Amino acid sequence: MTTEADSPALRFGELVDLEVALRQDAEAERELLEADAARVRREALPAARRDLLRVWLRVTRERRQYGELGATWERGLSVATALLSVGMCAAGWGVGTGLFRYTGEHPVNVLTVLVVLVGSQVALVAGTLVSLLVLRVSPNAYEGIPLLDLVRAGVRNLGGLLARAFSQRSPERAAALRRALGYARSRQGLYGGVERFLVLRTLQVAAVSFNVGALANLLFTVSVSDLAFSWATTLNWTPEGLADVLARAAAPWAWAWPAACPDEALLQATQYSRLDAAFADAALGTRGGTGAGRWWPFLAMSVTVYALLPRLLLLVGSHVGVRRALAAVSLDTPEIDRLERRLRGPVVQRSRPSDAADLRPLGEGAQPVPAPSHVVDAAPALCVRWRDARFRVGDLDSLLRETFRTTREGPLASAGGYDYADDEALLVRARDLTEDGTPVFIVAEPWASPDRAFKRFVAALRQAAGARRHINVLLTTGGDASDRALWAGYLAELGDPYLALDPDTTVTSESA
Repeated sequence: MTTEADSPALRFGELVDLEVALRQDAEAERELLEADAARVRREALPAARRDLLRVWLRVTRERRQYGELGATWERGLSVATALLSVGMCAAGWGVGTGLFRYTGEHPVNVLTVLVVLVGSQVALVAGTLVSLLVLRVSPNAYEGIPLLDLVRAGVRNLGGLLARAFSQRSPERAAALRRALGYARSRQGLYGGVERFLVLRTLQVAAVSFNVGALANLLFTVSVSDLAFSWATTLNWTPEGLADVLARAAAPWAWAWPAACPDEALLQATQYSRLDAAFADAALGTRGGTGAGRWWPFLAMSVTVYALLPRLLLLVGSHVGVRRALAAVSLDTPEIDRLERRLRGPVVQRSRPSDAADLRPLGEGAQPVPAPSHVVDAAPALCVRWRDARFRVGDLDSLLRETFRTTREGPLASAGGYDYADDEALLVRARDLTEDGTPVFIVAEPWASPDRAFKRFVAALRQAAGARRHINVLLTTGGDASDRALWAGYLAELGDPYLALDPDTTVTSESA
């Protein structure tokens, strides 16, 4: 029997198709859903939920309009990545052409080459590693930074742009693809980790291609031309001191390729003066520069070891990260729970798994969840971002001030996201609340449907904050009426008298 751990993770294209199919089925007739379940059960149902979802997508794909949008997106991303790779390789070749241009007038300055092809990329790799460490601690650390949002959106939309280009013969298909990608982007809490590693992987492909292009240009140029290299600086550097620094830099490969390690003699022979247009050791009437072509092995190894190799390691790491992020995508949502019950059980619709005979909509028969009330004595409110919801924090502050007559207490907390430490930090803050009138506001996006994780979080928050603490759920803009009805019914089923819901706030969502 195949267990959930043994089942391969859904690809991102399959996740896109899953979101589209779930959205379509939310508005489908009951008879159509029952017919789908009957077709799925014609073959043995797999035990693992992932495999069951694959079977369901395959069986129902034919009757769906545009049932392979995810595969189209994946092909578009592959083509876009390949084109980006070719473009960056050409860019690397172009930069190399400029750096290694030698007309016989002035030799190529190796210090300039090292700064452009090695130093700058070492700094970029270090910045990438620091960013990954920061994101591991705080996944939302870089949200709202315009330049980073622009880069992320550009890389994220590469596949969509190509996929829509493939679909221009069918405007309806292109529009359906835009909606499908919008569904996936709106589920930031579920797919944010996948998106992050997809962006990282695409950027590493571009960086690797750039270095390959620059390195190829160097090797090509030294093969077909007699390049002359030198070093020159206005600073008070001596050949002895620079030789020691470069020898340390060449230590990783000096044992295997001694010729790629510049020595003091080479530094003395190739020190160049642009004022005299000659090497420092040149005899009267000559330009000097004995061995000026011996620099290329050191430059080639420097680019390979300090620029290309780290990018290759990051590329492999990002590929592994994509696979792990896909494996970590939660399939524990109310929509998928209902789908699995429909496929595995009798072909009936039910909303309460604890009572198979209860066919009432979720929340019917329970006390309706009330709307939040004004805050007593203007106590500051503890505010929480649920499942990495993306919204305008300024809208939240205005809503608190103008509608609930309160302000936000401390920074905006996070819960239900990638890092469990965020939940723990929030619970500590909740336990430390001293005023009984301090409410808690949970801001969620309507399409981030509540699930068992939300139920557990509310229970933990209730235990930490107190039995009489007012907990108010605010839904951002976006989504549709069925999303809000699901939230209202789910919260009503919890039966918490101090739990309130405002389904139509003015807090603007930034996901779509």
